[in-house]
Amino acid sequence: MAIAPSTQLASLAVLFGAALWGLYWIPVRYLEATGTDGAMIIVLLNAPAGLLTALWALATWRRQAGHWRYALGVGFVAGLALALYGVSLTQTSVIRATMLFYLMPVWATLIGVYWLGERADWRRWVAIACSLLGLSILLWGEQGYSQNLGDVLAFFSGWAWAISTAMMKKSGKAPLAAMLCVQFISVALVALVIGALIGGTAWPNSANFGPTVTLGVLISIFGILPALVMIFWASQFLFPGRVGLLLLAEVVVAVISASIFLPEETLPLAHWGAVVLIVGAAGIEYLPSRAKPRI
Repeated sequence: MAIAPSTQLASLAVLFGAALWGLYWIPVRYLEATGTDGAMIIVLLNAPAGLLTALWALATWRRQAGHWRYALGVGFVAGLALALYGVSLTQTSVIRATMLFYLMPVWATLIGVYWLGERADWRRWVAIACSLLGLSILLWGEQGYSQNLGDVLAFFSGWAWAISTAMMKKSGKAPLAAMLCVQFISVALVALVIGALIGGTAWPNSANFGPTVTLGVLISIFGILPALVMIFWASQFLFPGRVGLLLLAEVVVAVISASIFLPEETLPLAHWGAVVLIVGAAGIEYLPSRAKPRI
């Protein structure tokens, strides 16, 4: 098993990976504009990375074969989470999907406390309070409170991701390549099932097929894969509540970028205070403690 990195290094990896992930909605919405259905977009953005990580996993099979059972469980639950979240981005607003997913730090902390024996100090509870207050402000006053399919998918994706981060921390020995391989394959398969259920399995038309697939492959390998490598690697060393709060960096990036590029999702001036609260929550969590570090 690898030597555990410092809390700060692992936390920075999550923050940077989350910032990249905050831009995930852009290729999703762009590919949707080509006529590709939401579920098939998720397949396109994950299958190439799945193939690459499968080769990586096969190359390390003999060395890590004894730990694959951990990877199967963690990878499937994480894949379920990201498939639900990815499809939700095409079924509801970007900001709404992101906010509902990021109730996840609350579930992650509760799981960490009751399943992993994590000792959440006052900073963790203050950070959670700040993040929930920020999320509430962002949602308050938004038009159309009636729930849709995207809202439901985003909510349950947060639960699934919280469970997967707890599994990563608890297993500890799950090989990174195997986890990522199973995760990417699971995302594609779950997205296909969702697409079949909601009738969303159309590929882009023949005129756009080549450029669309090429773009999807490039984003999958050079954007999504590096972001998830950083997050998965660091999640093996950090408690899920901490991971959940640090991942709120995605909220900031997603909200700011969506408000800039999607006029219909521009935030009122008062709601920018919520973004400050969310950034503050991650900042509180990252502050060094005088106590003996616990990651």
